[in-house]
Amino acid sequence: MKNFNRSADRIRQKKQLFLAREQKIIDAARELCLRGRFSDITVSKIAARAGIGKGTIYKHFDSKVQIFLRIVLDYEDKINKILIKSNASNSISGVLLEPQVYLQTKLADPELARLIHRLENYLNGLKDKPSFSELHLLRNANAEILGKAVRSSSENRMVADLPDQYHHLACWSLAYAAIELYANENIDWNIGVDECLDLFSEILRTISCDSKTRINHSKWKYD
Repeated sequence: MKNFNRSADRIRQKKQLFLAREQKIIDAARELCLRGRFSDITVSKIAARAGIGKGTIYKHFDSKVQIFLRIVLDYEDKINKILIKSNASNSISGVLLEPQVYLQTKLADPELARLIHRLENYLNGLKDKPSFSELHLLRNANAEILGKAVRSSSENRMVADLPDQYHHLACWSLAYAAIELYANENIDWNIGVDECLDLFSEILRTISCDSKTRINHSKWKYD
């Protein structure tokens, strides 16, 4: 029995080390993507950044394209987990949280959100582009969570009675608009990410709800 337990512990430890090394590869690739052109990044550069051998990377991924795809998938999976948690809270409180949570997740790291968008465009433009089936499943799941929240809120007259797609696209569009505007060096916002979130959440409520909401523009300006 003791030998069995020791063997199980070794297997568990090896798995933990394997996953930790895999995350190290993903983190290294993401850092390189934030600093340079995707086409210039190689498996060798990722290995050097991660501090491991090039051959070791192929124990985890077939190519840099698979690593890039994993960065996108992990980001979308994180949003999915956050929305699921928010959906559970919404069921208890009856408050429409999901759209604000979606915006908050995107704006928590605008640079990373922009990177994911650029990476996806890069992967889509490849001659031998990877399969996006897993990404589509995650996004459909996220859309369903948002749709469920909207349908419930529409029944309670918390938002306008419009098709789910209207609210989902409004939320998605505002998230990317907020990211691009926040990253625009020609705009002096004079506000932090939290205040930016409040501003765009207010806009979202304005276009989603029957009641009119006044928006305060005084904290940001154009140069």
